Amino acid sequence: MMIMPTENDIFHAKLTKDELITIGNCLNEVCHGIDLFEFETRIGASKEETRRILDQILAAQRGS
Repeated sequence: MMIMPTENDIFHAKLTKDELITIGNCLNEVCHGIDLFEFETRIGASKEETRRILDQILAAQRGS
């Protein structure tokens, strides 16, 4: 994995397929596998935003 900062709090990440799958699996567990009290406080994003990110990761996996 390589993460490169750019401008305005934007980052570009290069991930292997296995790394992308791992991140997707983690987000899936957070969204669907466990019930977190104070989700947004603990995760740093709303459940809806986290699911949106998960959906983007799943779409990238299907496209590869």
